[in-house]
Amino acid sequence: MPTQSEGVGDSDGDGIPDYLDPSAGDSDGDGLGDGIECASGIPCPDTDGDGTPDYADPDDDGDGIDTVQEDLNGDGDPRNDDSDGDGTPDYLDADDDNDGVDSVLEGTADFDGDGIPDYLDADSANAAATADGSGDSDGDGLSDLFECPTGVPCRDSDSDGSPDYLDADDDNDGIATRDEDINGDGDASNDNTDSDGLPNYLDADDDGDGIDTLAEGTGDADGDGIPDHLDPSATDSDGDGVGDGRECDTGFPCKDTDGDGTPDYLDVDDDGDGIDTADENPNQVNGAVDDDTDGDGVPD
Repeated sequence: MPTQSEGVGDSDGDGIPDYLDPSAGDSDGDGLGDGIECASGIPCPDTDGDGTPDYADPDDDGDGIDTVQEDLNGDGDPRNDDSDGDGTPDYLDADDDNDGVDSVLEGTADFDGDGIPDYLDADSANAAATADGSGDSDGDGLSDLFECPTGVPCRDSDSDGSPDYLDADDDNDGIATRDEDINGDGDASNDNTDSDGLPNYLDADDDGDGIDTLAEGTGDADGDGIPDHLDPSATDSDGDGVGDGRECDTGFPCKDTDGDGTPDYLDVDDDGDGIDTADENPNQVNGAVDDDTDGDGVPD
């Protein structure tokens, strides 16, 4: 329609005069209404400085990836997709994975073959030297392929807009994934304090006491050497008659006698012999710590 016919009115009330507004809703078809992309009226934002305002620009940040394709979680709103967690959504971010190389230069190839395009893969060159060759973009000890086994869109356990492979704290509990490797073997995926089937790095309540880890924090209220977020009780967490302080007397990380991934202070059967620790107290004195049936110096 000729500009003279449209005039300077604003028929759809989005702040953009009719002669500059080709649509009554979403002029560039990127899933964001004109009123969202030009919230303050004329002059409208032009994020990439290419002379085309965002509301009319299918690639707002000029990174070679159309805005509609930067809606990684597929919910129709690219504003809540922020792969690198830097506070700028991908569709407005020139460097989506925050690796120091602009997305337009990295492109959509997949150098390391992990299913994550290079512009979203901060360790596409496998600087972390992971065994599977996929790199470790967030440096948490878990490879990109492990944290994103099915390719984009990748898992985002805490739904914070940053996928696990780029998120240093996958469950958003205030404890970095790397620090949830309780047994110190370099693999946070086999540490499950409360034996609920969820490893600590994906568990909002690591000790299963009904209080979120984020709320409990890393203090030690009862002074037993076990941080509060891993300590469900002030005295005897597993109810076996042996206090937490005795079952974790060497400090954190605590002993795990049977190597089942559950430390003794939380394990009802410390030695994995099929007999609960509480039942290995034949003399009924001092819990099970002074019962040594075969006299080998190791309590039953």
